[in-house]
Amino acid sequence: IGAAQLMRSNSKATQVIATALLTLVIFWQAQQAHRAAFRFSSDARNPYAYVHTSKDVERMAVWLEKLATQHPEINAKPLAVIGSGYWPLPWYLRSFDQVGYWQNLPEDANQLPLLLIMPQSDETLSNTLESTHLFFPRGLRHEVPVTVAIRKDLWNKE
Repeated sequence: IGAAQLMRSNSKATQVIATALLTLVIFWQAQQAHRAAFRFSSDARNPYAYVHTSKDVERMAVWLEKLATQHPEINAKPLAVIGSGYWPLPWYLRSFDQVGYWQNLPEDANQLPLLLIMPQSDETLSNTLESTHLFFPRGLRHEVPVTVAIRKDLWNKE
């Protein structure tokens, strides 16, 4: 209503200034909407976004599925998720035949072809599995990393 009133002003200068200001405000709002909807739609810097997973999880799921098709022995044993706070990994790991969730490292961990290690367990397990597995850091959620451990003999077959 205020913009319309300014546009109806008798003064040409007021109309030009009002049009310019209105154009700038609309442009600024459109730019903000575009950033919120596309560029920062799942970015933790957007305070209005519910940021549940990083884009890295989707890429990791595709990568793990590709590994499993290249190495059938990955599906022969459970894919081990070690630690807590692993949500939403179950959704991204649904294509695997066997997935096990442990708070602590299982006894036969050196034999498991693929492990996903949550941050609170990372240091201890990395030392235990260092001789048998290679480690690849990935992101799960904002500031929540997950480490993918792949048995060295499988990785060296590539």
